Amino acid sequence: GILSVRLDERTGAIGSVEDTSLVGTIEDTSLALLAMLGAGYTDRGSAKDNRYAKCVRGGLRFLLSVQDVEGSFADRSQAGWLRAHAVATLALSEAYWMTRNPRYKKPAQDGLDLLMRVRTRGAGWGDGSRIGEDDTIMTIWAMLALRSGKYAGLQVDPDALEGVRTLLDARHGSLTPTEQAGAALGRILL
Repeated sequence: GILSVRLDERTGAIGSVEDTSLVGTIEDTSLALLAMLGAGYTDRGSAKDNRYAKCVRGGLRFLLSVQDVEGSFADRSQAGWLRAHAVATLALSEAYWMTRNPRYKKPAQDGLDLLMRVRTRGAGWGDGSRIGEDDTIMTIWAMLALRSGKYAGLQVDPDALEGVRTLLDARHGSLTPTEQAGAALGRILL
């Protein structure tokens, strides 16, 4: 297969055995979904014509089940919640974009709306460890979700994407090699 994952038949969560926290499970499920969606597998079809349909369907069902009324896919009091939220929003936006299944439209939009509400004053997104400070990698995850939502026809504030471009340009000389790679990807996709 394209990847080896653990599907929890009861919840639909897809994940690793290493991280059993809910935030970790949300992020693992979302990353696995992105791999399958990126390879062209959706929740549609039978096991005969799409051997990953059940896994994608279960993973998407799991994400829908953990989203709260404010649109968050992860408990905002937990470390790493924003990254898990951004990756889940990206996965749901991609699923909506690929399938046009109306079941995914509002949850994806709600996830995007929350991302736009929690931007820092610096036009990026923080990792939660430094209040009010932008984190380049977290900003890239949020930008990817917003970009996917825009392509899917969902509502995205154009100022949010322009703010990311401005932020990445301003930070170029002070980034670590990992952040530089993420920023280069971000500039290409913007």
